[in-house]
Amino acid sequence: MDIKKKINVTILGPTSKIGSTLAKKYLEDGNNINLFYRNNNNKIFLNNNFNIKKNINQIQFVKYDFSNNKKLELSIKKNKKIFNQTNILILTIAELGEIKNFFKQSIKKFSNTFYVNFFFYVFFF
Repeated sequence: MDIKKKINVTILGPTSKIGSTLAKKYLEDGNNINLFYRNNNNKIFLNNNFNIKKNINQIQFVKYDFSNNKKLELSIKKNKKIFNQTNILILTIAELGEIKNFFKQSIKKFSNTFYVNFFFYVFFF
């Protein structure tokens, strides 16, 4: 008899094509998944794409805010139990910055894009 152990999979960025595809695959295989979403539009997407009633014991939605260092630290501390129980961590979050001349770009938008795409990973790990 081959008994497969359930694992806990945490996905940050489950509304991306890669994130949602992986989440569905792990869910189909009977694993527990934690989906960290950023805003209400993301939650609506998740509700529409995952059968919550059927998978109530396997799926958990968690709202996060990683827009700056303090919020990142608070989100990690608040969800420490989830991260400690995670067997597989999948990160698919990213921020697409403005594509135009660097000198004509808003420094605030640029720094936010750089934070999410680079420093988020540094602080997270």
